[in-house]
Amino acid sequence: MAGRLRPKERRRRRKKSAILAKLAVIVALSCAALVVFAIGNKIVRPFRLWFVEKQSVNQLQTKLAELKHENIELQAKREYLKSAAGAENEARRLGYVSPGEVAVVIETSKPKAPAQKPRN
Repeated sequence: MAGRLRPKERRRRRKKSAILAKLAVIVALSCAALVVFAIGNKIVRPFRLWFVEKQSVNQLQTKLAELKHENIELQAKREYLKSAAGAENEARRLGYVSPGEVAVVIETSKPKAPAQKPRN
């Protein structure tokens, strides 16, 4: 009776085979998930980088437009200050006076905050 297995032994072997089959399925699914993740990462990464670069380019273009606008304003101010009227207005704004004029400075006082009563 060496070739025949007892029912208990047969059940044990079937159970062991079922466990090994389940383990093989889990390993296969894990490997498949790893491959899908690796391929997905290779596909998604360039799109993510493109999106980040596009945002950066848009921000830089906005900043460039702002700086160009500021540059135009500064060039206009420079041209104005080169004129006689512009130079005179700027000098007066800075407190300079023409010969023979007297500078008068009017100081305005800020209203003082009312004194607070001490708390008892």
